[in-house]
Amino acid sequence: MASMASVVEIRNAQLAKGPATILATPENCIHQSDYADYYIRVTKSEHMTELKKKFNRMREKLMIKKRYIHLTEKMLEKHPNIGAYRPHLLTYAKRSSLLRYLSCLDPSVRRVMLYHQGCHAGRIVLRTAKDLAENNVGARVLVVCSEITVVTFCGPSKDASDSLVGQVLLGDESSAMIIGSDPDVSIERPLFQLVSATQTFIPNSAGAIAGNLHEVGLTFHL
Repeated sequence: MASMASVVEIRNAQLAKGPATILATPENCIHQSDYADYYIRVTKSEHMTELKKKFNRMREKLMIKKRYIHLTEKMLEKHPNIGAYRPHLLTYAKRSSLLRYLSCLDPSVRRVMLYHQGCHAGRIVLRTAKDLAENNVGARVLVVCSEITVVTFCGPSKDASDSLVGQVLLGDESSAMIIGSDPDVSIERPLFQLVSATQTFIPNSAGAIAGNLHEVGLTFHL
C-alpha cells in the first residue's frame, strides 16, 4: 500500500501549476453596434424600417459590446429559410452534425454531457472545465455548447416583440473554446485566465421568461 506521502506526491504531480485559461473562441465576431444592420440584412427585412428602429432601441439598452456567433452570412445565403420568421425545420442530418463531429473524437477522450441548463449553461460548463483543467496537468478541455442559437434564429415580425428581444440579446458566445492550464505559448494563444465561474437565480422570477420548443425551433415568451 502506498504511503500517505507518496499519494500526496502523485496527486501534486497531477495538478496544473497555473489557473485555467481560455485558449480559443469562435472566429465570427460581430460588434453589437453593427448587429441591427447585420440582422436586418441577413434576414432580408430591410423593408421593416420601424422594426429596425425598435431593434436598435433594444440593442442600445444592453451592456453587450460584441457577440460571437456561429451563423455566418455565407451559411444564411446557402440556407435562406433559416432567416425566415418561421423557418422550416432543419433536416435531421444538419441538426445532428454536431453529434457526428463528437463521435469522430478519439474513443479515449473523456466526455461530460450537460443538458437543459438554459441561459446559465455557459457558466456551468466553464466551472466544470476549469476544475478539469486545473486538476489534471496537461489537460485540454474542448468546450462545445450545444445550445447554439441556430435553433432560435429567425426573421423579425411586427407582431412578435418577444422574438425580437431574443434576437437582440442572445448570441453564440463561448459556443466552442479550449480550456487549459499552463499554456504553451509557442503553439497556443492564451486569451484570459478563469478566476471564477458562477450562476445565480433571481428570486421570484419563475415564468418571467419562457422558451417553447416547436417544429420551427425554440420560441421566446416574456
